[in-house]
Amino acid sequence: MVPFPRLQALFANFSHTYARICDDDGHGLERRRAEMLLDRAAVMDITGVEKIATDSGSLSKFINLLAELRFALLFAHVGGRVEILPDAAFGIGYYTPDLRVTFPDRLVFLVEVIRGSSGSPDLMEDLDAALKREGIPFRVTDLLGVRLSAAAPDGRTRQENEALCKRVVHEATVGLLAAHSKGLTDGVVHVRAVDSDLRHELRGGRPQRLPLEEDVPCRPGETWVASFVFEPSTLATGYAAGGVTSGHFLDENRQRARFLRDLQNKASKRQKLPPEYASIPYLVAVQNDEHELTTISVLSALTGSRQAFPDSAFEPAKRLQEHPIARPEPVISAARSGWGPVLEAWDYDSNVEVRFTDDGAYLDHRWAKELSGVIVAHGGWLLQWLPNPFATAEINDPRILRIGLPLNKLGTMAPEETGWPF
Repeated sequence: MVPFPRLQALFANFSHTYARICDDDGHGLERRRAEMLLDRAAVMDITGVEKIATDSGSLSKFINLLAELRFALLFAHVGGRVEILPDAAFGIGYYTPDLRVTFPDRLVFLVEVIRGSSGSPDLMEDLDAALKREGIPFRVTDLLGVRLSAAAPDGRTRQENEALCKRVVHEATVGLLAAHSKGLTDGVVHVRAVDSDLRHELRGGRPQRLPLEEDVPCRPGETWVASFVFEPSTLATGYAAGGVTSGHFLDENRQRARFLRDLQNKASKRQKLPPEYASIPYLVAVQNDEHELTTISVLSALTGSRQAFPDSAFEPAKRLQEHPIARPEPVISAARSGWGPVLEAWDYDSNVEVRFTDDGAYLDHRWAKELSGVIVAHGGWLLQWLPNPFATAEINDPRILRIGLPLNKLGTMAPEETGWPF
């Protein structure tokens, strides 16, 4: 029996690419997701799914293309006819986005899809593979220091953290092999750093509690990187059993800045569309796998940061009477042009009870006028739909408010039929 029949049929003429994906997708998780999505795409009559095979040169690219398929399923679920567009669909010298969506009322829009991968260091897969490869019969729980707990918004730090994860796993594996050779069944391996060098320390015996940073003594100049608590595995092999990250402050400003940079990059491409698409709404859809980019961060980045009133003793009406909030002229104009529902949902209406410390990208940045809206899928569960009332006139179409996506400013659970949470 073929385990992934639709997927394998799709890659029938790209066997080398499929073999590379299989090698990198060791547990088959991404292929299983793809098979489920392809089953649903066949029912929804989405065209262009062959792009997943023709453009997948690696597992990472394959996962990015599955994000396009998920959003295609979302728009099909709310009644659109969806085409996944090949890269050169609009001709040489022109920019081609990822999706074209057409609704029965003749509303057409284009969608560019981004996958925002997690910047949190991840050593679990390498640790699990090392335990199985070396035949270490332990159940291992990892406890991570701040460096391996905080997400990195920039590519350079991500690469450094990935390299550090591999070195930490190597050091932990050496310690766990030593424990096994000594006949230990319970204990902990601490990994510390001195500048760029790592060292491990093995301690036998079950710890009274999972070690915290203050429980791991360090020499002068050393920092605690991670600890690995081990005990006998109840399975046929050893395995990584998950763990605990250290508490840390979310770097909201850098996450927000990275999110806006990604959107600005996509917004700049609209001017490279063929002339016949210059007046068609243009959306950016983001599959956000970065848990530290929250729904509040996204809302604030695009529509402005909210601030509570300092004195909660007054009733809202009295506060507004004594401290009226002036609405910017673009907000007033948008409210007259059919955008009232979204402005009300964002606290921009005439009964607003919160102040804004800034106006957000939609009002503040010229490049944001090239976007008709942004939809973000957070971790595959929450859908956050933020259409842009202040887009440039030729792509400003209030009909996008009525395509069936809820306007809840902090997101709504994704319907299962759309391919999430798979």
